[in-house]
Amino acid sequence: LLRVPRLAAPLLALVLAGGAGTATAQEITVAPRTAAPAPLSGTDAYALENSTQTRLAYVLTGDAETDRVSRLGLTGLSLIVRRRTAAELSDPQGVDPDRDDLSFFPLMYWPVTAGAADMTET
Repeated sequence: LLRVPRLAAPLLALVLAGGAGTATAQEITVAPRTAAPAPLSGTDAYALENSTQTRLAYVLTGDAETDRVSRLGLTGLSLIVRRRTAAELSDPQGVDPDRDDLSFFPLMYWPVTAGAADMTET
């Protein structure tokens, strides 16, 4: 048999006897789900998508060629950042500063084109 030192035996008996009567089971009731979660609004979906993935942004100019070059340039930059650092950048996203929330983007490229409209106050 296992020999317990003299001072440890009374302490062990006290712990075993004291803990034996305190355990009780608890009943847990889970209410059934009655409705599906509400679909995300456009703003919430935009916020969720851009807050869970780090990505660079470029301002959409309305000129297809300028927007294409901006997207390709930032795609290349994102690839180099992925290779050389621990950052995991997703594909760049075009944004409209008058409509989109820009706080999600750590870096934003804003190409200035000839004949570009002035910025609004908002």
